[in-house]
Amino acid sequence: MTQWKTYPDTTPPRGLPLRLEVKEKDQNTGTPEPYFGKTLFQGFAVFDGQDFIPFGSFHRLPIFWDGRLNAFGHKDVTARYALWEDEE
Repeated sequence: MTQWKTYPDTTPPRGLPLRLEVKEKDQNTGTPEPYFGKTLFQGFAVFDGQDFIPFGSFHRLPIFWDGRLNAFGHKDVTARYALWEDEE
């Protein structure tokens, strides 16, 4: 079973392949249909201790913390990760 963890609440292990999902936060719009944040990135990456680097790329993902998590020009996003191979 996949054990998802939230970044930056927990620090990802360095140099290991990770599943990574970054999305806008869900919002309660006060209507019967809530707004579920759209996915900004979903894929595989390695954490180098400071940044996430997607597989097959040397470019770091634009994810940073300045009191809240920001990514891809969107403020206050959520990011979660899981090890590529879960420990049983």
